Amino acid sequence: MAEEVSIEDLLVNEYSTIDKILEIGLYIGAVFQLVCIGAIFFLKSPDDDEEDGSGNDGGTSNNNTQEKMTKKDRAERKKKN
Repeated sequence: MAEEVSIEDLLVNEYSTIDKILEIGLYIGAVFQLVCIGAIFFLKSPDDDEEDGSGNDGGTSNNNTQEKMTKKDRAERKKKN
């Protein structure tokens, strides 16, 4: 006669050692990614903020300050002469 198969027998979760190692590896990888993302926010140097604020012009703010200094120098030179 046919044996009855219960649902409990089908739902038994028997993990092998390889499955456990893979699961632990996935958790370690997730924690590593979170640490790396956290490092981006918390270990950002203050010098980077000043450079990011200028946009993508490649440091034109430094050029503008140099132009202003030269204009000031020229004005002072004219006043002296």
